Amino acid sequence: MRPVEAASTEQAALKALEALAREAARCRECFSRFDVSAPTIDIAQPRWVGPSYWGAPKRICVVMLNPGSGESRTDGADAAMRRVLADFREGRTSLANVFDRQRADMPNWGRGRFWRFFVQEIGLHIDDTAFANIAWCSTSSNVYPPKMRRHCLHRFTLRLLRLLEPHWFILSGGPAGECELEIKQHVPGAGIIKTLHYAHRGGYEREADEIRRLAALLATGHRQEMQSDD
Repeated sequence: MRPVEAASTEQAALKALEALAREAARCRECFSRFDVSAPTIDIAQPRWVGPSYWGAPKRICVVMLNPGSGESRTDGADAAMRRVLADFREGRTSLANVFDRQRADMPNWGRGRFWRFFVQEIGLHIDDTAFANIAWCSTSSNVYPPKMRRHCLHRFTLRLLRLLEPHWFILSGGPAGECELEIKQHVPGAGIIKTLHYAHRGGYEREADEIRRLAALLATGHRQEMQSDD
């Protein structure tokens, strides 16, 4: 693809991504249909897509279950992010601004375990990587009934994954892994690797083995060589 064509394609993808994220931010269906309540951030949260993602030689999308409830945080970050998301929902700020705020806070996600697992240990280049959640909204106590997960997956997440069109998916955690078949059906050209959730309780040795396995897979091969691991 010529540079001009590539830039045009990227701009179209970014425009579609912003429209989808704003549509999700205006959705409250799960809170009226399912037995869940919202914590401080009561607006759907798009997840980071790195500025170099679209041109990366190996586009990687990490899929997890949900944004955390933030109930253990006392630094005011969730209240600040909630204001940014409200501005985004109402069209007063851009998705790029949301991503900038996320990028600054990522090292704190999951009490630092998110950053350590994906960036420091596995070695993902954050600016080349996209993240997605099956469910876009936080819930109090991180409660996600299966029907809620299915609803958000089909209403927003599969559309997002088709738009991102990665070369590799990393499905992190059991609930994300359960979506493997549907993801394959909607993005058939991508390889899929299933792995632990970054906040797993499997112990140090299991995590160390998994980090070595993922790092090796991501360091080698092309799309046709990718594999799924249960």
